[in-house]
Amino acid sequence: MSRFVVFGNPISHSLSPQLQTLFAQQFGLVIDYQKHYVPLDQFRETVDVFRANAGVGANITIPFKTQAFDYADQHTERATRVRAVNTFIFKNTICIGDNTDGVGLIRDLKNNLNAPIENQTILILGAGGATRGILGEIIREKPHKILIHNRTLENAKQLALNFNSHFEIDIYSDETNIDLVINATNLDFQHEFDLNFDLSQTICYDLNYGQRHQTFLTWAKKNKARFVADGLGMLVEQGAESFYQWIGKRPDTKGVIELFRNRARSAAE
Repeated sequence: MSRFVVFGNPISHSLSPQLQTLFAQQFGLVIDYQKHYVPLDQFRETVDVFRANAGVGANITIPFKTQAFDYADQHTERATRVRAVNTFIFKNTICIGDNTDGVGLIRDLKNNLNAPIENQTILILGAGGATRGILGEIIREKPHKILIHNRTLENAKQLALNFNSHFEIDIYSDETNIDLVINATNLDFQHEFDLNFDLSQTICYDLNYGQRHQTFLTWAKKNKARFVADGLGMLVEQGAESFYQWIGKRPDTKGVIELFRNRARSAAE
């Protein structure tokens, strides 16, 4: 039985084992996919042990995506672009690092939500690892403008500088004509960002998902955004891309997204 794992800290909340098992079932496959809590100072050692015990692939979540980039022997183009890894593919003695976060976001926006990106003005809240992980794929879609808004201005400027050889990214000031707002922080939105513009023609997307992350979407709904969405679809889509890299088969995602949404609604009732 092929063995897979997701490494993180914390990790108890992860839906990845359920997600990857559902993908495998679509093809009549049985896999062993576990979640593994990793002490902050033991990432490399933990991965080494998993590889030595015939691990086939792994997902990596917070806070290890940068360490995962450093660990990998080789990198895909998209991982190199963002210098962060959320997927390991183990081939013989080689560890290949990939990053499927950005493509997961793009597929959710375009395929599931019918939200255009090309020629759009996009505001991203936050300048941390989550923003870094999605910027490369957003740039590939040729938006009109990308703006970054962050509580620490220097971090936003540095991130913009890192990508400006590919696309000129600006720091948000008072732009009001925004087509898409992406929340890439897990902060209390209302206390961290002061945004005052008409949202009636704006899509608001939160990379987070679940009942614990509602302040941004609540704000968007209150201000009558064109429509709102959380990051559950992105989670499923990035997981599907990881599955494809490991197995070579591309799973259906729409049914899985709906299944998880139904489960979330039932749990909230």
